[in-house]
Amino acid sequence: MTSFIDIHVHPPTSVLVDDGFRAYLDPDDLPAGPIDFGELADYYGERDGVAFVHAFDAGSALGSPALTNERLARSIAPFFDRLIGLGCVDPHRGEGGVVAAHDAHRMGLKGLFFHPPAQQFDPTGRRFAPLWDMAEELAIPVVVHCGTTAFGAGRRGGSRVRLDVADPLNMDRVASTRPDLDIVLAGVTPPWEEAAIAVATHKANVHLAPAGRPDRLGAAMRDAMTGPLSARVMMGSGFPFLAPDEWLEGWAALKPTDEVDAAVRSGNAKALFRL
Repeated sequence: MTSFIDIHVHPPTSVLVDDGFRAYLDPDDLPAGPIDFGELADYYGERDGVAFVHAFDAGSALGSPALTNERLARSIAPFFDRLIGLGCVDPHRGEGGVVAAHDAHRMGLKGLFFHPPAQQFDPTGRRFAPLWDMAEELAIPVVVHCGTTAFGAGRRGGSRVRLDVADPLNMDRVASTRPDLDIVLAGVTPPWEEAAIAVATHKANVHLAPAGRPDRLGAAMRDAMTGPLSARVMMGSGFPFLAPDEWLEGWAALKPTDEVDAAVRSGNAKALFRL
């Protein structure tokens, strides 16, 4: 029996740090986490949980991709009962990115992950519209990072990583013209909590997976998660930056009803990703 589904899990830390991103991520600042996919599967299996782990391709912006769709699909295959994959494509690849997104779907990856600050792209840009159009056509959800980031953090100029492209209002523009595209705003942090709530309240195809312990989020977000938006909120711990145990402890502190608890812990994710 699955106790929870965590839809925002980073690849094993060693994958991100060792594959070309040392100029942007300081290993000393990253929390300890599983070093390979087997350990990640064991970690979630011990908790009767399922992890959505995403590929990561910021090749044009930061250098070589850390984790390709092909490598992710191959790496998680032995752990199909505990690890589910989200593909990721470099938005700057143009038609090549669209093809890569289609291939990710063909490989069985359940959606697409985008990180506008690290990938250095404006989601509203016309050149990126074909990616959103293709995801809508294939009916695959997109999970989009909408918050601050460890990439470039604490460095002069943030290593040229911009935060403004993570504003949830960018995805409002995407959602407004693609009503059949399901969008998950993940990793939402201040100052954008209320903007994310506004977008999800206004657009029924927008969902939320806020960052941080639920009981330490802003009052508006806590109320939205347990109230009017509970049917479109999902667990997204951001592991290893936050342990799922801590996320669940913070969620329990909000005292959700049994129905809301079941929906947020797993039911909403099962429905959205057709598990």
